[in-house]
This record gives sequence, C-alpha cells and structure tokens, in this order.
Amino acid sequence: MVEFRNVSKVYGQGEGKRIVLDNVTINVQTGEYVWITGKSGSGKSTLLNMISGIDKSDSGYLYVNDLNVNGLSEEEMCSWRGANVGIVFQFFQLLPTLTVLENVLLPMNIAKVIPRKERAARAKELLKMVGLEGHENKYPAMLSGGEQQRVAIARALANDADLIIADEPTGNLDSRSSEDILKIFQELNQRGKTILMVTHEREIHEGVTRNIVIQDGRIIADKLIVRCV
Repeated sequence: MVEFRNVSKVYGQGEGKRIVLDNVTINVQTGEYVWITGKSGSGKSTLLNMISGIDKSDSGYLYVNDLNVNGLSEEEMCSWRGANVGIVFQFFQLLPTLTVLENVLLPMNIAKVIPRKERAARAKELLKMVGLEGHENKYPAMLSGGEQQRVAIARALANDADLIIADEPTGNLDSRSSEDILKIFQELNQRGKTILMVTHEREIHEGVTRNIVIQDGRIIADKLIVRCV
C-alpha cells in the first residue's frame, strides 16, 4: 500500500544543513499496523509528513496504492489526501468553534466522497464507535484530552480511508487515555485499516504487526511482531 523508495529529505544549507531522511526504503502492505519509533528528531514525523503532503522529498519516490504522490500538485494532493488518508495528530487539531459532530462532518463536506444525505448519520455512527455517543453537540473545550483524541480519530475515519497515519496520538494523554486510544487503533486495524503510527510508547502494544526504528534519518531496525496464540 505504501512504498518509500530511496527517499531523502534535507533541511537547510551549508553549515546549517541537516539530513532528516537518508535514502529510506520501506514497503508497507495493506492491513499492517506499523509503529515507527526513534528518538526526537530522528525523522519519524517527517516520514509521515511525506504521506500527508506536508513535506516533499528531495529525492526518491513515494507511492501510495501505486500513485506517485510526490508528483501531485498542491491542489491535487489536497483532494487526494482528503479521500484516501485519515490523519490523527498529537494535539487533536479540532476546530474550537465547531461542535464535535461538525468537526467530524467537516472532511466529508470538503472531500464530498460520502453522499450528503448520509453524512450526518455516518458522523454519529463514527462517534458512537469511538465511545462518544451523546457528545455530538459539545464543543472540543468541553471534552477531556482523551475524548478530543477520540473525536480526532472519528474525523480521520470520516471518508472511510483505508490508510490511517497517526503522529504521536497518545503523546499528550495520560496513561489510561493512551491505553484506550491504542485499543481503538487496534480495533481499526482488525477492521482492515492500514495504520502507520509514530509513537513515543516504548512497549509494543497488542495488535501491532511491525516496528520500524529510525535513527538519524535512517532505518536501523524493521521487525515483524509475532504473537503467540
């Protein structure tokens, strides 16, 4: 589903030059649940930013479902991303002036992948799935951090994207909320979603199928996680 082929990214020039990704090659198959770990500044988030279009590589290729996403214009990327990738951020990125329901509806109204008459019911069903039934008319500030992240996950699922990318989704949560959020990701993977998650979590959570470790912009470990049955 996702292929990084000899991807490099450099910030700055001259003495300030910093290689963030150094000739990275990764292949992620449909249905995998991949944890990307490494120290701060190792290049983890930049890797995800390539998929979302926040960053573009200086060399190499990035394919998602055989599409060269680096070749898309900014407008094409915006349209493609809205329909094909669900994104979950560390700090939720919910719009404070919109209700919980409106936040989940927003990507549907932008991408127009879901028929208009089905959007409200779908948004409510997604909120029910993440345990927030009855919170539809609240505003983000009225929710706890864990609840806001649940809204963000529901929003990421709005257009039924097969690929979910998450950048430190538990990094701003307490341990109990973190565990609850990770269980939701596990359930999403069991439903067939492919998940790439950058995480600060040290112990591999149940359900993760693969762990990629980045150090100084390079892949230093890529391990399949085998569970005993």
